[in-house]
Amino acid sequence: MVWNNSVFPLLIVNAGGGFTGLFIYSPIPGSGNLLSSSAAQSGTDPYGNHYIGPGYSVYNNGAGLALQMSGAALQFYTGSLAAGWTPGSVIITTDVGQDLIENAAGNVLLTAGSGLLHPTTLEVVSGGGGQITANDTTAYLFGENVMFTSAAINVPGLTTILSQAVNSGSYYFAGVFRIKQGVNNNVVDNIGFSGPAATNVVWYQYNSIQGVAGMSAAGVTGSLTTIGPGGTTPAGQEMYIFYEGTVTFTASGTFAMIANISTTAFTVQPGTIFRVRKSS
Repeated sequence: MVWNNSVFPLLIVNAGGGFTGLFIYSPIPGSGNLLSSSAAQSGTDPYGNHYIGPGYSVYNNGAGLALQMSGAALQFYTGSLAAGWTPGSVIITTDVGQDLIENAAGNVLLTAGSGLLHPTTLEVVSGGGGQITANDTTAYLFGENVMFTSAAINVPGLTTILSQAVNSGSYYFAGVFRIKQGVNNNVVDNIGFSGPAATNVVWYQYNSIQGVAGMSAAGVTGSLTTIGPGGTTPAGQEMYIFYEGTVTFTASGTFAMIANISTTAFTVQPGTIFRVRKSS
């Protein structure tokens, strides 16, 4: 192939309305052959190819994918040149602070062929945290969902304090209940958890009563339920119940920190914490 003189010191494309802009085809201009376009707005070329605007767009018609670059954003599309393109749920943008912002409805997968992550996959795990999965399938977990109360919650009966969605799999959870006794002395206030179907439930707690030295424990609990913290509190005083546990859910659902009364209403105070980390 002999190169023709295709060097231009200045090329101006006046992209206005209708079919105007810069369009690249292969092997020839025709239906299904549009590779990329730069246009002021979306439209259809004379060959029936749907193109995306504004900005520069590239098309992989065989895979049913397209990418639009406009301003400081990358927008992904699905569809075809013949039928048109639908914006996907993945958008990559940046801002004046040089932050990289990625929005995705599904998992975010990063596969590295060399370097520190070689050869691993970085995954965002639904239901708390994320993981790096090594080539030997070993999962190295990071991150967790930390929830806390910012206002007092009255507990007149069974009450959900904090919660999050979970999927099937194993989870670690920990945190603290900060509860304040109601008007009666030495009433056992019940705290615990609820969730979807689960196995291998193990959690334990130990508590400290306001103005009392030392701590006491309530032993190990083998189900998601409410129990007393192993101590009682004078009227108007607080108790701090620290807990840790593990659970394997066999179904998706809502994992919740809950509280219930034995006889008298009490309050869960600000600073109550529910930490959840997916472990497998």
